[in-house]
Amino acid sequence: RVRRPSRPRSAAPAPVQEPAATNLRPECYACPIGMAFGTVRDASPETMDHLVAASRELVSAARSVMQALEANLERYSQNTSLQHIDVE
Repeated sequence: RVRRPSRPRSAAPAPVQEPAATNLRPECYACPIGMAFGTVRDASPETMDHLVAASRELVSAARSVMQALEANLERYSQNTSLQHIDVE
């Protein structure tokens, strides 16, 4: 039987790396919104322009989906083959 040499175990745990945003309160490190604000604060203007444009496109797509859902809802609510029955 051949024994393999054991790996040395480190006594100290690995150091915790702080997020890039250093001027946030400690509770902001656990909050995704706080981390996003801290990260965006250090971003370049070009990055911010890109994020704003992408956000605009996302809101526009969501608006289109909501308008389509609203149109379908109106169409189904005007269907005369359905009858409303009150349940007591």
